[in-house]
Amino acid sequence: MNVRQKDFYNILGVIDSAELVVIKAAYKALMMMYHPDRSDGNKEEAVRKSKDLNEAYAVLVDPDKRRKYDRDKLSRAVKLGEKSEEDLRNKQVLNKVLDEIKFLLNESRQIAEILSQAD
Repeated sequence: MNVRQKDFYNILGVIDSAELVVIKAAYKALMMMYHPDRSDGNKEEAVRKSKDLNEAYAVLVDPDKRRKYDRDKLSRAVKLGEKSEEDLRNKQVLNKVLDEIKFLLNESRQIAEILSQAD
């Protein structure tokens, strides 16, 4: 991977810790907007955007490719001094908050399921 690699998370408009379902939804929504056959605007721009979206999606939905991409991205950032220790700690805190949100979402789904069975 080169130093100036594209930011696949930014291309799809999701955060680095986004779940697969979020990545898929973002990809689908953006492809609906930028697919060359559906685009009313500049076809060349639509082709470029759809290629970027496809490339980002292919990496981020494959667990092995995503792990390698994340590892390489962090390594490049640290080498270039883009991420301080504080930034890395903030990311860890955000990941913990995201884990709590996932837990609460799961609890909400279970409660909704119980309530729907009661009706």
